[in-house]
Amino acid sequence: MDGQYDNTNSAVAYNPRDNETLLSTGKVNNNGNEERIVILKSALPDGRVIRDVYEKVGTLFQNDKAGENMPLFSGPFKERRIAFWLKQNDQYGPFLSGKIEDKYDPNAMQSDTPAAPTEQKKVLVDDDIPF
Repeated sequence: MDGQYDNTNSAVAYNPRDNETLLSTGKVNNNGNEERIVILKSALPDGRVIRDVYEKVGTLFQNDKAGENMPLFSGPFKERRIAFWLKQNDQYGPFLSGKIEDKYDPNAMQSDTPAAPTEQKKVLVDDDIPF
């Protein structure tokens, strides 16, 4: 990638900026499809006040299991899975660092070529069960 950072399938979330305020939450019906939304109020550098509309794309569950490499939060994200770990940055303070992956069934064995008995291939599943 010519020395560029590849942020594909990654996520990051910081505390809101001083000029950002959660204004409201609700629903929107777009051509018969009902979705949950959040409206965030903020200010542009020139001082104009704006309101951004965000659509719900997933749900995070706090993980009960403890472990050094275990994410703090995880759950369904659109048709995939998202997980977040709590990190610390000297400049920005605490933040959430995330990773997006395909959902998979760890019990499914599927391959284009014969696999060794201990090998498993990720197989997509269509459900919203949190991990």
